[in-house]
Amino acid sequence: MLPDGDSAEHRRGRRLLVMTTQLDAQRGAIWDMGAIAASASPERLALFQQVLLASASIPGAFPPVLIDATVDGRRISEMHVDGGEIGGFFTLPIGIVATVAPAPRTGAAIFLVYNV
Repeated sequence: MLPDGDSAEHRRGRRLLVMTTQLDAQRGAIWDMGAIAASASPERLALFQQVLLASASIPGAFPPVLIDATVDGRRISEMHVDGGEIGGFFTLPIGIVATVAPAPRTGAAIFLVYNV
């Protein structure tokens, strides 16, 4: 079961973004976990769990995670690991944030969880 808070906070404009590394392309993937939780997809729970597991899969210590999803109507299967494999952390420029979220609120903050 998905935490109800994830989709409720997503509807309020808050975002929980998780980064993984897609191994074949050696590129980062940024997942909007609130959008996944709020979706009507019957696959949302499995995808939510796969993304979190992949984000904690440190190469050499844990195996990569096969993520199966539907993107733009087509099925994909990709191997993902910890997002730190290609970058330490990420932030989004305000121009991009404004396209996916309501206007920033006064006192907005970015919280960074960085596991070293």
